[in-house]
Amino acid sequence: MVEGAWTLGVADGDLAADAATMLSITQSDAVGNKSDAVALKLTTDVTIAVPTIDAVSTDNLLNKSENDAGFNLTGTGEVGATVTVSGFESGVANKTATVDSNGDWTIAIVDADLADNGTNTLSATQADVAGNVSSATTLALTTDLVAPTAPTITAVSTDDLLNNTENSNGFDLTGTGEVGATVTVSGFESGVANKTATVDSNGDWTIAIVDADLADNGSNSYRRRKPMWRAMSAVRRRVL
Repeated sequence: MVEGAWTLGVADGDLAADAATMLSITQSDAVGNKSDAVALKLTTDVTIAVPTIDAVSTDNLLNKSENDAGFNLTGTGEVGATVTVSGFESGVANKTATVDSNGDWTIAIVDADLADNGTNTLSATQADVAGNVSSATTLALTTDLVAPTAPTITAVSTDDLLNNTENSNGFDLTGTGEVGATVTVSGFESGVANKTATVDSNGDWTIAIVDADLADNGSNSYRRRKPMWRAMSAVRRRVL
């Protein structure tokens, strides 16, 4: 021990967790004289919460355009803490951000950071200014960069030719496509909005067509659309 120095062991349970403890220190000499007190404020910071990661593009699924353009990965954390995100494409270093005064953090993500056409499991931790490191929170981010093939349209009334009865009764325009995709059909009578359908789990889609949707006594060319492609099919309407 250095002459004139003193040491007192302090255990874990002696101080309040995540709070300030005000210590008062005095000394008494060999003849019983007691000094004035000296105050020491000790603050403990021993816990840290897990940061959050916000959903990307609402569904954590990126198409080619979204992936190519890049985006900001965002979330919340403890003010002043450093958030570290890992789990990027092989060879891409971890990325870090400091949580701002509002409790938010942002990291820019570019095309090369994520594996193409697969699921990227990103992991985020935060370390506060006291050195505490949180547990990890994860986000599964999937990229789907391949344009779908053109859907099919099933022939209407076997020959794509409607008589008056068939036209008046209406019919279902049907076809096949990629499960979960949205098929958009345009080319109806002037003033009729495009119609959409979601391809079901069997790969089929259906759109109801009514009399007013088609031009009388003529050919109606449908455009069936999904991202990245367009195709056409003609249905003639013969009203007798």
